[in-house]
Amino acid sequence: MGQFTIKGGAKMTKFFCWGFYLLMILPLHPYQAYCILPVTDVLSMVVQGATLKEIQEKYRAIPYSLNDTTSEPSRLHQIIFNETVEVLKEEVGLYQSYVRIVNCFYLNKNKQKASLEGWVGNWALLPKDKVQPAVAQSFPSAINFKEPKYQSDNVVVLLDSWGDLTGNSLFSAGTRFMRLPKYDTTTHYAVLKYQNPAQVVTLFIPRCIARIEEVSCPSQQKEIFLSLLHKWSKKRDPIAYVWGGMSFIEELPDFSMPFSHVGFDCSGLILRAAQCASMPYFFKNSMTIKNSLTALGQSALIKPGDIIWHKGHVMIVADLLNNELIEAKGYQSGFGKVQKIKLSERFENIATWQQFVTKMQTAFPLISLSVNKKRELYTDYTILSLDSLYRS
Repeated sequence: MGQFTIKGGAKMTKFFCWGFYLLMILPLHPYQAYCILPVTDVLSMVVQGATLKEIQEKYRAIPYSLNDTTSEPSRLHQIIFNETVEVLKEEVGLYQSYVRIVNCFYLNKNKQKASLEGWVGNWALLPKDKVQPAVAQSFPSAINFKEPKYQSDNVVVLLDSWGDLTGNSLFSAGTRFMRLPKYDTTTHYAVLKYQNPAQVVTLFIPRCIARIEEVSCPSQQKEIFLSLLHKWSKKRDPIAYVWGGMSFIEELPDFSMPFSHVGFDCSGLILRAAQCASMPYFFKNSMTIKNSLTALGQSALIKPGDIIWHKGHVMIVADLLNNELIEAKGYQSGFGKVQKIKLSERFENIATWQQFVTKMQTAFPLISLSVNKKRELYTDYTILSLDSLYRS
């Protein structure tokens, strides 16, 4: 490619090749795109491959978690059907785009809000400008951390995974659809679903697994949030721990799942449940959670929904009476799933929340327990108030 016969031709060839490659990844004027797969991974690096099929297979082969590989998985995040991203540049030859995620943020070294950015396969994205106006109306407005109030009585959000038998489609909990109120029934919500750039179809989602994203008060949001976490933690087939995971889809007979691993990591579990409940919660990772919420004071009472933080992990206070917490815990502990678990099974010599709080207030180290009998020492930990989310 680009051969020259003049003196110094080899250098000119090299320059031409690099110039062509740079053109292939030339930054674009950012534009919006919709996710049109049930779930897809957002990666920290572009995937190399000779063909589209090879690249797609490499995406599907990304491991669940740290325990499955000698290096950190390149999965940063996941997006699900109907979510919006901003495309910043394209790697045309490798069928991938570099995108900005808008429904969450992390705090950088200067403790300033920063958008998460990463690579997504182009096969999962539909540019907004490629869609006819009538079809574009099937996509809900994006949840955007820069615009915290995103509730709408014209949007229905799934609280569980769901399979559309008529279209052989599976959808993750958290998937949002535009509602058609006049076609609602007593048992189902009528919603629009993108079919192709020129067509939408109407689906009917059972009311028992969805909610209207209407304006609600903090107490209602917290109730929905906790109810979801309890429900997700009690699945007959536990929800898997997935590094960077932000999705949950149950496998159903006759449905194929030719896409990413589905599941949650510890912070992704909280983020997805909170946004299902229309909470103004946009924190991507554990350090952002710690630096965005307020730690409980000496005299403050612990409440369900409060978040236990220690470096690299977060858990949710689930039940004060039964002394239980909920978490998505990785495979190195032997758990590898979303679970509800008693304090006595997670911490040595801790049986009640009162004991936990007393240890925290006296800065007493905790010993974390695991299935594989490994002990982990917690010296830096705290309880964060979920109510502080609403104080500004």
